Amino acid sequence: MRATNKIRNFAEQRSGNVMMIFALCIGVIGVVIGISIDLGRVVGAETEAQYAADATALAAVNQADLKGNDLTSWGETYFNNNFGLERDQKSDKFKIKRVGDNTVEVEYSGAISTTIAAITGVKDMGFTVTSTASRDRSYLDIYFVLDRSASMLIADGDDAISDLMDETKPWIQAYGDWYRDAEPQGCAFACHLPGGEPWYASTVSLIDLAALKGIPLRNQRVMDSALEVVETVADKRTGVRFATIDFASDTKLVQKLTSNITKLRAVLDVLVGTEVDRWDTDYPELFTFLESEIKTAGEGTQAKPDKMVVLITDGLYTHGTSHVYDPFNADFCKTLKGRGVKLAVVNTLYDKLPNSLRYVWNRVDVNTPVATKALQECASEGFYFEASQPDEIDTAFEELANKILDDPLRLVN
Repeated sequence: MRATNKIRNFAEQRSGNVMMIFALCIGVIGVVIGISIDLGRVVGAETEAQYAADATALAAVNQADLKGNDLTSWGETYFNNNFGLERDQKSDKFKIKRVGDNTVEVEYSGAISTTIAAITGVKDMGFTVTSTASRDRSYLDIYFVLDRSASMLIADGDDAISDLMDETKPWIQAYGDWYRDAEPQGCAFACHLPGGEPWYASTVSLIDLAALKGIPLRNQRVMDSALEVVETVADKRTGVRFATIDFASDTKLVQKLTSNITKLRAVLDVLVGTEVDRWDTDYPELFTFLESEIKTAGEGTQAKPDKMVVLITDGLYTHGTSHVYDPFNADFCKTLKGRGVKLAVVNTLYDKLPNSLRYVWNRVDVNTPVATKALQECASEGFYFEASQPDEIDTAFEELANKILDDPLRLVN
């Protein structure tokens, strides 16, 4: 009887049930937590892969010359450079294809090795991402507007400025009181006028003198950098035409719209060594000309291309018979922007020139901050660039090229 009662009492005991249930469940809970961690790793990998796929699709649209296996090889390398997650790449499946001239589709499938989930027999977890990038507004006309006033012929960089001053100083000292007073240490700023000048041999222009002595001029660097933009954009994007306009005292269409880069290069090469009337910087005449040349921006189609003006200038507005020195005025840009024309501005600034009275007379220190603000207002959002030193000018134009290439791109999904 006592034995029977003990068995019955043991069966009726509940005090240890919690521990027993906990012991049974803790293993299950651990597996669930482990699987959750693995799932989190997969979600993180998928997010990173989506970013890489988007970046690859956007970049691939600008690789117009790549097709078939070449496009796949380039795309896979670009994707992997942007997707740095350590993984077993044997499971990777990467696809990329071009749909027409202006759309690219990317698909990537991968897998992440599991940790705790492997206990349940799930050794890896897979995922797939897709991305499509397109340039809907593919046709674009770009007008490069080059400031060719006297100040833009400043020597290119501090050493070049010193060299040019040394070369012209003897001629200035030999001339008259006004020139000696203006640039006593040699030609530094805004003294680069057409033809032979009193401070160097009358048969030698300043451009020729600089070339003869191996002194680089900013004018040359700006021309070369603008041409680099043209060649970069033309190489990576179809449907773009280019025109060049120069201005100083007068405005002139040097090259009408063309997609012939060889022809444009030849025109710019000649333009560098061609003299113009550099006395003024006539912005009103320039913008009147642009408004007559560009009636309205288009829709990005072949029949109605988008329009962009790239204004390369220092923002110093010299004008009038008394040669008044004023800063650039943002109101000059209102009409074009109102027509939907995109304006890019490359503001070529000047470092202080303590030995040049012309630098002082042109009110550069006073006018530059005002002109810079106005040029910023003139530029379309994201299309303002500024530089003073040679390497900064190169960088500004590189950024401009990338901006032109990236601007009309968008992710479709």
